[in-house]
Amino acid sequence: MEIEEAGVIVERLYADVRPYEISHDSRSQLADRDESFRYGEIVPTALNEMLREYPADDTRILYDLGSGTGRTVFLAALLFDFAKLVGVELLGGLHRAAQRKLGEYDAQIRPGLPRAKQKLIIEFRNEDIGETDFSEADVVVAHATCFQPLLMERLARQAERLKPGSRMILVGKSISSPMFSLEKVEPHEMDWGRTPVFFLTKISGPCDSEELP
Repeated sequence: MEIEEAGVIVERLYADVRPYEISHDSRSQLADRDESFRYGEIVPTALNEMLREYPADDTRILYDLGSGTGRTVFLAALLFDFAKLVGVELLGGLHRAAQRKLGEYDAQIRPGLPRAKQKLIIEFRNEDIGETDFSEADVVVAHATCFQPLLMERLARQAERLKPGSRMILVGKSISSPMFSLEKVEPHEMDWGRTPVFFLTKISGPCDSEELP
């Protein structure tokens, strides 16, 4: 599907959603006002450019860590031929919004898509991304600009469970791990301005990490 068509579909799906208000309300209920939960979104054209770096097919799995209301997941589902997409979000209000949109997507949009797109699996999980198991992923996207150091460390440890060859696309910040190779860093447009995006590849597993140069 072309980016223009996908963008129109998602904009219509989310016409009644106010993600920044939902995020603010959800964050206000937290005892710890961790800046890791500050909301932001990847614009459709940037997502399309970023994911085109790693050609998808109907066997690959994508995880969006810190998926908010789920817009990135639906855009990726429409633009690329993944087998499964999973959004992981800790804030309950954002997760509930994503689940509501999944119901609308299944009822109103999925039936009109090509057969291959109809079979695509979409899930949203209300979990802590520092604890969730995303080791099945082939591609991981994370809007990490506001992630605090402790969360980045926890994310790195979880990412080390990915299989070699898996890719990570991290917006704003990168993880530090000898099991990953940084392919490149390039700026992309986000909803608040141009931001560096880090493209990494998993190059080893836990058993052979000590053999790396």
